[in-house]
Formats: sequence, structure tokens, C-alpha cells
Amino acid sequence: MIRSLFISLILLVGAPSSTLATSFDCARAATETEIAICNSVELSNLDDVLASLYQLKRQIDLNTEYFESNSSEYEAHGYETPVFSPLTTQAKQRSWIQNVQTGCNGDVNCLVRAYQDRIADYFYRYSSAERASDVSPDWRITNMLNLPNSAHSVVVWRYDFPDNPDQMAQPYIYIIAIHDRENKSVVSINYPLLGYVEDSYRVIEIDMSASSEVAFSINISEMRSAGGWGASSTTFSFHLEDKNYLVSKIKMTSWARNLLIFEHRVVDFQQGMYSQRYENSSGEPQEIDGNLLAIDQEITLKRPVQSLPVWSFEQVSNEALYSLITAIHGN
Repeated sequence: MIRSLFISLILLVGAPSSTLATSFDCARAATETEIAICNSVELSNLDDVLASLYQLKRQIDLNTEYFESNSSEYEAHGYETPVFSPLTTQAKQRSWIQNVQTGCNGDVNCLVRAYQDRIADYFYRYSSAERASDVSPDWRITNMLNLPNSAHSVVVWRYDFPDNPDQMAQPYIYIIAIHDRENKSVVSINYPLLGYVEDSYRVIEIDMSASSEVAFSINISEMRSAGGWGASSTTFSFHLEDKNYLVSKIKMTSWARNLLIFEHRVVDFQQGMYSQRYENSSGEPQEIDGNLLAIDQEITLKRPVQSLPVWSFEQVSNEALYSLITAIHGN
């Protein structure tokens, strides 16, 4: 598992080469650890991956005010409002160097295991047994997409609140950040699209893909074990324009398990078009939006929409999307 994780992560810094490249100058290597890294291709590559992940994480600086929109929910569960601090990131990295890396005393096998464990620490682990081993809550990566031929990476960060024996389900938070690896900076951050999750019946899966070096999509699939709507999937597509990532298209698919109706909606911001398609798989005729659907019948409704908003990456949220659709239906 760790090996496959490392292979995927070398995309951050490029494929391994026969020449050693590290996060420091090997000509000045002085400590046992530095000398060991400079003499090992495997350790050199691991050092590069860890340095890249560390730089990504320390780019984000969000204080409590950024998350205050949900402060009442945090307090209701007995939690403090989180932060995403580069100082905390730096302190944890220094602690690892002092207490783990240095403790290997230059032993290559020890250092390889230490680096693999530390790299894994930057990623959210879905196993409850692994989560139980976490000593403290932290921001971890759940998904990462490197845009082709670009220094931009789209990263989904997740924060899990500490275990609370009084709570059946632990809440958690998502943010999505677009990082510029070349300039070591953050291009844009979105909090409201996924945001704060406390619903124990809500299961979220996230996938990302790139169509070019300036365009990518985020697909968010949700399932609920209770309620009328059984499942939904929404794909948000973005493109780079004048140094800002803007929404180009949003596609939504929902399945009403109590009605056995599939609903597909598309808002095309570039074409100024809205479309809606229904599929009746209920085994009997149904009336939807004033239209009678026969068994297994599909119906598609399209309409041009004037003055669609221009949404930047950080502005997109499900709440804004539903408000927009409601306004479209009202016209």
C-alpha cells in the first residue's frame, strides 16, 4: 500500500532519475541523515515527495474567522473552531525531524520506514483502526489532482474533529484548494462546496479529473441511508480565465428512491443554457412538473437562460446552485 502510494506521489516532483535530487544541497550534507539521503536513490525520492507535501500544506493559512459560519455547530458538539495554520504544520514537521528522523542515526532502512510513515500521515486514512492511532486531529489530503503541463494542483483537504465518546458520529470539514507548486502559493480555496459535515447518514465520495492544463472537474457523489432522495451526483467543471478559475458547467443527477425517478440537470454557464431530463423507471405512469411520463419514458426540457452569474472557484456552493435553479424555474 505504501509502495503504491509513493509511486503515485512522485508525480509531484517528477519521475525518479539516476541522479540524486533532494530537498537540500547534497554538496553541503553534514549530518548522518543528510549523508544517508544523498547516498540513496530511494531515500532521495522519498525526501523530495515529503518536501513537496510539506510545501503544499504550509501554503494554507486559515484562521478561525474563515470557519466561523459553522461556529455554532462546532460549539454545540463541544468542539473548538478549527484553524489551518502553517505554524502548526511547521511545528509538526520539526517534531518529526527531531523525534523520528534524527533517531534513525543515518540507518537507511529506518529512514525509509520513517519517511513512508510520515508521507502516509499527510493523507486521510479511511480505516477506523488507523484513525484510532492518530494522536491529534489534523488536515489531511483525501484527493489530489495535478493538472497536466501545469504547476497547479487541486487538493481536497479533510479535518476530522477529535473523538468524542458522547457523539455517535464525528463531524468533519472539507476544503478544496488550488495550489501553485511553482510559486509555492494558493491560487484559490473553496470551503462551502463540501464544507462542514455532521450528518451521519450522508456518505460522500469525491473524484477529480483534468480535461486540459487549464480545466478540471470535481464530481461529488452522495448517498443517504434515510430520507426521500436516495443518491445524487454533481459534477462541477472549471476553466482558467484571466488568472481565475470560473465555473463552466454543472451537471446534476439525482435518484428519488421513493418515486423511482432519475432527474438530470445541466447548467451550462458558457452557453447560457439550462436543461432537465427525467427518466421514469417506476413501472407506472407518473406526472413530473406537469408532464405525464409513461413507463420507461424520458423527457427533456431545455431553455436558454439570460444573465447567468459568473462564479469563481471560491464562490461555488450547493446553496447558491439550488438558489439559481429555483430562480430559473421561477422565470
